[in-house]
Amino acid sequence: MTQAEFGPLRVCAVLALAASIAGSLQAAGSRLEFTSSSPELTRAFSWAKQQALAYVHAGDPVGRWYEAALPGRAAFCMRDVSHQAMGAQALGLADYTHNMLFHFAASISGTRDWCGYWEINRFNRPPPEDYRDDAHFWYCLPANFDLVDACYRMYRWSGDSSYLKDARFRDFYLHTASDYLTQWQLDPSRIMFRPRLLNVHEPFRPWDGLQMHRGNPSYEEARRDFVLGVDLLAAEYAGFASYAHILEACGEDSTSRAAQMRAEALRRLIESRWWDPDAQRFHAFLTSSGAFAGHDVVNVLYWHALGDHSEIKAAVKSLERRVRREPPPNIEVQSHFAEVLYQYGVSDSATAQILDLARPNHPRREYPEVSYSVIGAIVTGLMGIDAAEPSRDSTPEVTTLPTLGRIRSAGIRHLPVRGNLISVEHANGGMRTRLTNETGPALLWRASFRGACRAILVNGRRMAAHRGSDPAGASTCSADILVPSGGSAEASRR
Repeated sequence: MTQAEFGPLRVCAVLALAASIAGSLQAAGSRLEFTSSSPELTRAFSWAKQQALAYVHAGDPVGRWYEAALPGRAAFCMRDVSHQAMGAQALGLADYTHNMLFHFAASISGTRDWCGYWEINRFNRPPPEDYRDDAHFWYCLPANFDLVDACYRMYRWSGDSSYLKDARFRDFYLHTASDYLTQWQLDPSRIMFRPRLLNVHEPFRPWDGLQMHRGNPSYEEARRDFVLGVDLLAAEYAGFASYAHILEACGEDSTSRAAQMRAEALRRLIESRWWDPDAQRFHAFLTSSGAFAGHDVVNVLYWHALGDHSEIKAAVKSLERRVRREPPPNIEVQSHFAEVLYQYGVSDSATAQILDLARPNHPRREYPEVSYSVIGAIVTGLMGIDAAEPSRDSTPEVTTLPTLGRIRSAGIRHLPVRGNLISVEHANGGMRTRLTNETGPALLWRASFRGACRAILVNGRRMAAHRGSDPAGASTCSADILVPSGGSAEASRR
């Protein structure tokens, strides 16, 4: 996926897609279901599910995969897979995502300065549009960190321990946290002083995009007048925070603490140096002269790279104003507005973004990231469902925090979480939730609600509530409930 390639698709790419569709075994389908009191939202989900499953393939040399790049490329991109993974998990495509993440992790190489392949096609090769040789290839530096974060999230949701134990994944995490960091000058103590171009092979040809973008310091690909993007810092924060969790799950406590300290150093750097108090937004780019340019809030919110609640609240308000007053940006950025807004409690604007993305006349709505992101935003945002890191006794843990806004009720069924399938129903505008453990072992459910409360009714009986907060610092209350296999439980706010 590159912005420079948004022109007409090449004939060979179209032919490759046709061959893939004709010769592959598409997924039989997904059991995931969603209904709500909003017919428009229910239709948006139905479109997204059908569109997402149309991109699923098997039987090719690369193995099981779904499209995560420009339609017609018959390929998947490291950035796009990382961002589509949650929607794919909800649709029951965990093994597809695992295969794709594994291919990326296995593709890193010292000859490419510990970058992997930006894209991989159905033939298990890097497409020629992005890769000519190890000296000439397209690569955006946030990608390694984005992938580490995606691997950890998929471990939490799928329970697949190979994300922790497989040697290829382990090597990828280790090289990303060490050699990749050094080779591209991404250590928090040096990153603000890095040059734009690094590891350039001679002869240098500035007109050669595969040389100029070999190590792009952002996911922004259209401009070259900067040395660092705040999205790289935010992705690096998320990557190290997730790596710390991976190491902790493996019992490597000392290295876990070191990774977490590096993540916190990146968070402090973003909050202290990149915040623009006048604009109440974050700067987007650092130029070679040391000046800041542009503004950005989406990326620091998407990767939860902030701890300062005053900056978080201002950034969320800025994003909400943007989506209300300005035309949508490119589809890759807009596809994550809903997810971000839901996560920070801005429900109605988030729902409006889903409806806009799903409208039939939306330009480029067929871009794969859109449909997968709509599914992911409904599951983790509107429904507020998340999978906690497995407990010491391996009991699956699920949390819910509904963000319905004007939606009165919503329900999702047959959602895979580790070895379980669950159904979640929110009613009364998110004041009452019912969880059914359809299949799998007993699970621990943390039923959460927005706002402070002293007690929660669990199956009609009063339980003391735990106090908490959402990512924006707003108060929440919750109760922990053990739900047996095949059983249901209901919780409501007092």
